[in-house]
Amino acid sequence: MGTKILFKKLIFSILIFASFYQIGNGAHIVGADMTYRCISPGEYEITLIVYRDCASIGAPFDSQNPSPVTGRITIFSDGGSSRDGMITLDAPQIRRIDVEPQNPCQVVPSNLCVESGTYRFRVSLPVSDQSYFLVYQRCCRNNTINNIFDPGASGATYFVEISPLAQQLCLDSPVFEDFPPILICNNFPFSFDHSASDNSANTQLVYSFYNPFLGGGLGGSRPGDPAGSAFAPDGVAPQPAPFPPYDEVLFRPPYVSNNPLGGDPRVNINSSTGLISGTPNVSGQFVVGVQVQQFLNGQLVSTIRRDFQFNVSNCESLLEAIVRSDDFRSPNTYILNFCGELDVTIVNESRTLAGGRIEEVKWNFFLENDTLTSTAFNGSFSFPETGTYEGQLILNPGRSGCSDTAQIVLNLFPGIEAGFSFDYDTCFAGPVAFLDNSLAPESQIVSRDWRFKPGNTSSQTNPDFEFSTSGLKPVSLTIKDDNGCENTVEELVPYFPLPDIIIVEPQKFIGCSPEVIRFTNLSEYLSDDYEIIWSFGDGSSAEGVDAENEYDTPGLYDILIEVVSPFGCEASRFFSSYIEILEGPTAGFSVFPEELNAFDPFVQIVDQSMDGIGWQYNFNNEVRYFDREPSHTFSDSGFVFIKQIVFRENGCTDTAILELDLPPVVTFFLPNAFVPNGDGLNDIYKGKGVLDFIDDFSMQIFTRWGELVFETNDPQKGWNGKRFNKGEDMPQGVYVCLVTYTEPRGGTIVLREFATLIR
Repeated sequence: MGTKILFKKLIFSILIFASFYQIGNGAHIVGADMTYRCISPGEYEITLIVYRDCASIGAPFDSQNPSPVTGRITIFSDGGSSRDGMITLDAPQIRRIDVEPQNPCQVVPSNLCVESGTYRFRVSLPVSDQSYFLVYQRCCRNNTINNIFDPGASGATYFVEISPLAQQLCLDSPVFEDFPPILICNNFPFSFDHSASDNSANTQLVYSFYNPFLGGGLGGSRPGDPAGSAFAPDGVAPQPAPFPPYDEVLFRPPYVSNNPLGGDPRVNINSSTGLISGTPNVSGQFVVGVQVQQFLNGQLVSTIRRDFQFNVSNCESLLEAIVRSDDFRSPNTYILNFCGELDVTIVNESRTLAGGRIEEVKWNFFLENDTLTSTAFNGSFSFPETGTYEGQLILNPGRSGCSDTAQIVLNLFPGIEAGFSFDYDTCFAGPVAFLDNSLAPESQIVSRDWRFKPGNTSSQTNPDFEFSTSGLKPVSLTIKDDNGCENTVEELVPYFPLPDIIIVEPQKFIGCSPEVIRFTNLSEYLSDDYEIIWSFGDGSSAEGVDAENEYDTPGLYDILIEVVSPFGCEASRFFSSYIEILEGPTAGFSVFPEELNAFDPFVQIVDQSMDGIGWQYNFNNEVRYFDREPSHTFSDSGFVFIKQIVFRENGCTDTAILELDLPPVVTFFLPNAFVPNGDGLNDIYKGKGVLDFIDDFSMQIFTRWGELVFETNDPQKGWNGKRFNKGEDMPQGVYVCLVTYTEPRGGTIVLREFATLIR
């Protein structure tokens, strides 16, 4: 006689994000399990529960309207060697499964939807000394499964075996208690009780991972597939199912059946309790097989198998306990280091997402005979001595809802103090010797970082350093000990050496009286912090790094420069006969006439220079003359200049510049009367003159009673005797003409004249 076998496959298909979980055609099964109950010897109630993704585009449950597939279970007897027909499944009882997160702080995607379809039927299987197999096959799995090859074309076989011992003793199969979680979070610890209940007395259950089985294929789901191919052995719903045994899914390395989620450390199942636990550290979709073996007095009675899909995603928690720390140790342990402090404040950087709320916090630090606690958001504590302390930050402690805990390792190290001194010759340039005076009484200094701004460093214990410029030089020393403690000190080093040699560069060594000479100090180190006195040899002096002096009298002049540093160190240098001043000519001239205009732009030079042997004139960059008293006619009106350069026989020169104004000329004259009779003689009343530079022009003509009869802004236009030059003829008589305009230099001219109209 055959025995009855129940195989249970559970594919977890979850839509986390559209880009991560894409459901292919037919990929709708989330999971399934099949169990049996012995009503009486040879009589069984079979329960098949199939789970589907109701948010996918895959097929509905088999036998569910409008599903094109009627579900059938194939029965094999004689240990699987004889096929005894098929059982047609009625429409299932469908129930929406609540998607509850395993962690109450976990955010559940809104597009998750899982339904269960329960098929229940009775079957008579005469007691036999051979096993019965009941087999259900369906395709397909999700294309996005990570841990097996060709998942989109891999179906599943769910079967259960009813062994001869189970038949003879009329034993029930174990029944898995709970549906596995739809979503588990990457790098979050989780546990799931995958245990099964067992109504049989004196039996023992053993749990393990196993290699799931293949079943069916894509036949009947592709365009052009022949009719009936969906029910072939390689179809999406093989009916009848092929004979056992069944091929196993092929895991993609490095995944294997007993480590289906990969990663290290692995997720495990407890063989005695069925508890699956661990911290997944690889995200993706993973096929997982779990089986429970039922033993009686050491004999195997039945094996119930379930394969399902774990979906591991990178999750965000509604609530996460975080403290500001120096280091982090998984899982959720924060390392804080304090140096030289017993009174410390720990900063709470916990975060929440929408829907999360921190209502209460509690800090605990565990001393040898005491516990320090605080309920402030940031924890402040006073510890009795240095050492290592362990503690916790608990968010919403004691609450049944969302809570989280951060573990804290607090290291209180002895303090260290950085310090240094320095020595050098304050008067002369050279290296400064630095001496490390740092204190680390209970630890060992392992590194030193000297900073000589801007950008020079040293790691020596007692370095020497020579600055390239003078000033108050910032120097810092940072020390670090073997506990990782750091301390920094910074001091200003006054570095004001005297230059090795005083170097002065005058603007020129030979000049012509009167001459202003600029002296540039090229000596090293000197700045405004030094007292610098210049003596120029003509009785005058000045102070400052650089200086200038005006020499009025010809002769040879000595230069003396004296330097006193901020430390009182003195240096000087004497430059004998350093500057020579020659006698220079005196430039000067006048022009005739003294006032020019655009009508008469001619000018005559009258030389008034002295001691000159040569002359050069520049007339507004229009032309140059080398005569002593040239004349010139300017080409344009406006402001112009004349520059005279006078040359002496010793090469000295002097310059004089005269600026002149050639204002543009505007004239405007109005007639007394006009006769608009059309003979072409004096027909228009308008002004005449030089009008090129006139601006803001306005001419208005009024009657004796103040009536406006003509106006224009164009100085070239006039009045023809008609009202506004196009109406009726105005009568003979005397009219008033008002003219205003602006001259080239901005002056306003107003003319008021009488215009006599004669007809």
